[in-house]
Amino acid sequence: MRAYIVLFVALMLLFAGCIDLGPKPVKQENKTTKEEKQVIIIKENETKKEEEKPFYPPTEEYSANPNDVFRMYFFNVGYKEKQGEAILVQKGNFDMLIDTGPAETTDKLINLLYPKVDDIEVLVITNGLNGTVEGAKRIMDYFRIGEVWWNGNEKDEKLVEAINYAKSKGIKTRIVKRPDAFSYAGIDVEIMQPGEEDSNLVSIPDRGLVLRFKDRNSCFMTTSTILAAGQANLVDKYTNKLQCDVFQVPGFSEGWSITGTLLTSTGGQLITQVSPKISVFTGSTYDPDNSRETLRIYLDLKHSEVYEAYEYSDGLVVEYNGQEYNVRGVG
Repeated sequence: MRAYIVLFVALMLLFAGCIDLGPKPVKQENKTTKEEKQVIIIKENETKKEEEKPFYPPTEEYSANPNDVFRMYFFNVGYKEKQGEAILVQKGNFDMLIDTGPAETTDKLINLLYPKVDDIEVLVITNGLNGTVEGAKRIMDYFRIGEVWWNGNEKDEKLVEAINYAKSKGIKTRIVKRPDAFSYAGIDVEIMQPGEEDSNLVSIPDRGLVLRFKDRNSCFMTTSTILAAGQANLVDKYTNKLQCDVFQVPGFSEGWSITGTLLTSTGGQLITQVSPKISVFTGSTYDPDNSRETLRIYLDLKHSEVYEAYEYSDGLVVEYNGQEYNVRGVG
């Protein structure tokens, strides 16, 4: 009996040695498979993002009915002590953006623009101050831009940097000066300052681009950051020809930028000659010396309604429907 048991065990060991179970699974193979799947997922996400926002120049064609509402948005893009401005001019699907605010609020500006524009036909960078130019590169990255306007001031380093960036992306750039004039969607756009002969304007703020827009019987004026010299130059070049209904108060609308006694200063003369129905303050809420209060009082005496873009969460918009103006918060 014991012999049979020994024989049975021997046979079992013999058969077990003949069965090939194959090598054990290699864990590294499973790890590799997992990594490959992760790479594929990342690529799929990247491709989807590119499809959602391709970069290519906007078409030169845009549609606008002569009776469309003309809008000028004054976005609230100041940040704490940093003044800033960004103004969107819009009629039909024509869009012009004037300045881009400081870097700290560029994300906010992008979010405000995104539902309102399909592309930007003209980006105007009035000068290279932090509150006008810092967001320009990101705007050029995110939106399709037709062309960029600037004043040609080669000594304005930040402005030149932004223009070179536009060129590197294949965006057309254009130097504009007085008396250049353009027409878009029934809007007449006039470059009021600086002009070729304005050698007296040497500071970066005073060489800021000043534009006037006329749509039907309306008139809107944007003044960038011009200070005393720029304001005096406008009065000198356009004596008794400055009247405009909607007026951006210059110099980030800080009271000190309208120098001297308003009744006799160039700033006071500018406001008197423009004689605006609506005056818009841009910049930020930062006004430690309450310097804007004198401006408010003076404009009130001139029967001009004063609106402050930074007092609205996102800014304000002035609309013209061909007959009357309407002011409301950006929605």
